[in-house]
Order: sequence, then C-alpha cells, then structure tokens
Amino acid sequence: EDLDGDGVRDTYFTRQPELLEVATEKLSITDRTTNYLNALDTVYLALRTEALRATDEALGRSRYVVIFLSDGLPSDGSNNNSGGVSEQISLKISEILKLKQLFGVGEINLHTLFLSTEEGLVLDQSAQELLNNMADLGQGSYRSFPSGESLNFLHIELTRLKRLYSLKTLVPV
Repeated sequence: EDLDGDGVRDTYFTRQPELLEVATEKLSITDRTTNYLNALDTVYLALRTEALRATDEALGRSRYVVIFLSDGLPSDGSNNNSGGVSEQISLKISEILKLKQLFGVGEINLHTLFLSTEEGLVLDQSAQELLNNMADLGQGSYRSFPSGESLNFLHIELTRLKRLYSLKTLVPV
C-alpha cells in the first residue's frame, strides 16, 4: 500500500532476498552503541504499523517472528524515572506482545541471539542472562553464538501458524 503517494509501498517487511542481504551487510558496520530500548521501540512501531494496515482476517492468520541480535549489554543507560534498563526492556516487550490482543494477531514471538565476544563467557554472562530473560518474556528462544561461529536460525520455529477450525453452520440437505 502506497500511503504517501510516492509510488513506493511503505512497509518494514520484505520477501526479497537481495534486500535482506544488503540490510544484513549494513548491520556489520556501526559506530553506535547498543540501544536495546530504541530497537524494541522500532519493533513495536513496525508491528503496529503493519497491523493497522492489515485486514482483520489477515491479522488472525499473521505470525510475527522478531529476532533480536546483540553482542553485549545495553549501553543506552536510559532511566527516564521509570525503573532500570532491564525493567524498561521488560515493559517494551510486554507492549509488543499486547499488540497480539489489541489487533487480534495470530502470534508474536521474540527470539534472542547473543554473539559472544572474545572477552570470554564470564564477562558475557550478564548479557546472556538479559537476552535469555527477554526471550522467555517474548515467548521465544535464546541462543548464543561464540565468536567466529556461523549464525543460523535452526532453533527458531518458523512453521506456519496452526489454526483450529470450527463448524459455524450446518445445513442438512
């Protein structure tokens, strides 16, 4: 759907492998810190925007799989008088999951991946615990990838949403 009339469909999602490849390459170059809260806000906005555009029938059959990838603890340091970063992260994930009830979405899952650093497992333990808790809260799974190991998504269930059908009307002939 072209909402601003520029001829380009406004969406956060794609099925085009070449666009995903370019976007994935861009993830490897950054000069920024790890801001979990902004990332979760972006997820919320993307899912909410898609849900507002979708039909009720499509939403009931929709399944959103969020994959949150990090190499460390959040460094945004936000507090905003509303608890520590861990509590704020939990609230953001809860807001994302509430979209399921609000819009009648079939399923939303947040999975987390941790790319361990060369510092070692002891220094990475806090980040791993946070990401594991995020996956639990997001009804997803957690996986750690040691430095140098190839990423894969085999632990993430990507099968179609299972839907139970029930008989609404029976007309004997």
